[in-house]
Amino acid sequence: MERVVDTSTSRAARIAALPAHVQEELRRRLAGEAPRPRTSDDIPRVPRDRPVPLSPAQQRLWYLHEVDPDSVEYTSMRVLRLHGVLDHTALRRALTDLVARHEPLRTRFGAVDGQGVQLVGLATEVELPVVACRPRPGQNQEEALGELLEAEARTPFDLRAAAPFRVLLAELSTEDHAPHPHRRLVHGRDRG
Repeated sequence: MERVVDTSTSRAARIAALPAHVQEELRRRLAGEAPRPRTSDDIPRVPRDRPVPLSPAQQRLWYLHEVDPDSVEYTSMRVLRLHGVLDHTALRRALTDLVARHEPLRTRFGAVDGQGVQLVGLATEVELPVVACRPRPGQNQEEALGELLEAEARTPFDLRAAAPFRVLLAELSTEDHAPHPHRRLVHGRDRG
């Protein structure tokens, strides 16, 4: 025998169980009205002009960096292959906008009273070093690129000196490029 559930009654019961201010907000949104102005009850924004406490995941990475600052264990590298003429200025501008929008890409670590803290940097223009990736005699282009990428992957971040994000543009020819954003502070959710 199939069970039939009256969803209109259960929906009404769920709405009735909500606090009055949430019911009012739901009514306003469903009616297409503008959201209410923020109040002091909302979650406050943490000021970025002073050190910010680390999240538990960041604490683990900060500790591991303190123990072994030359480790590249938690470094992630992505390689993109671009074919065609590349506008370096547009790429640098897009990366600069990306970093300006995402604080973790411009946040370095520090310590206050022996505790790790985040130091969120100002949004500045991203450096985009261009490396001409040319094969040595007896080496093909892919081997030369692989060698360059391996060397870059083995270069650790200094989390106290700079944010854990850098980009290198490997120029294979005038119409073939392999930019790869490179960052530290990777945890399970980033690897999907």
